[in-house]
Amino acid sequence: MKTLLLATDFSETGNHAVKYGYRLAQQLQANVMICHAFMIPAELPQVGIVVWPTEVHEDILEDNENKLQQIKQELKKSVHGTFIPSVKLLNEIGPVAEVLKNAGTSEAADMIIMGTHHEGINTLLLANHSKTMIDYLKKPLLLVPPKAKISLPGKISFASDFRHPGQDLEMILSLMPLIRSLNAELHITHIQPTGHHSEHKLWEIQFLNDIVQRSSYSKISTKIISDDNRVAALEKLSSGFETDLLVMVHHHHGFFEEIFKGSYTKKTAKNTAVPLLILHSNE
Repeated sequence: MKTLLLATDFSETGNHAVKYGYRLAQQLQANVMICHAFMIPAELPQVGIVVWPTEVHEDILEDNENKLQQIKQELKKSVHGTFIPSVKLLNEIGPVAEVLKNAGTSEAADMIIMGTHHEGINTLLLANHSKTMIDYLKKPLLLVPPKAKISLPGKISFASDFRHPGQDLEMILSLMPLIRSLNAELHITHIQPTGHHSEHKLWEIQFLNDIVQRSSYSKISTKIISDDNRVAALEKLSSGFETDLLVMVHHHHGFFEEIFKGSYTKKTAKNTAVPLLILHSNE
């Protein structure tokens, strides 16, 4: 990875995500761009007021630029290893998703990192316009909850129901440069309804062998979680005890999409402390 795009709204959780992303960039030897997008009230359809004067826009941009510079200076105090990421700043007026998409393209960003003001898998995905961001940005998106520790993930869980095993295999292999750079363990976690253990055991062995052979990486294991409430299974997985980073692939037909449809929304714990990395399938 060469460039990480770190988005902030200057809130405590937004700046927390920037710090998490910067720590990751230090390890990956990647440069970063810190991005802030500001929507003026006249651009919000639900606000019926006159357009702000140009000088007001300029004052806001100047104030935001000062905040970005302050964040940049704070990051320079965080020293881990010998690599110091180059830090660019982006301060624009416009819809957040559009500004991030344009910046991600112009900077050839490998990943976009942003904070979430909510906890729990469902609220993490449904809040902060996360659904819009996931659909619109089409780049790996790392959502960092408020309780996430500013540390490198040593245990990464790739969770899926594996309805699309071929695509999931390619997604896992695409993750290997990141996993190698972190020297992390990869836990491939198959979430399935209860009562389906035996039929997947042979598949599990073959799938693991394929990944190990194609990746030439030994710190890989598989795990089956049987739970009819898939959100509850994800919540347990992302409690912070079993994994440091949860990875999911956004398929148009899969349990990731079912979360958005509200099929598994009633029993959601609120103790998520693990960042969620969302990858896009090639559907």
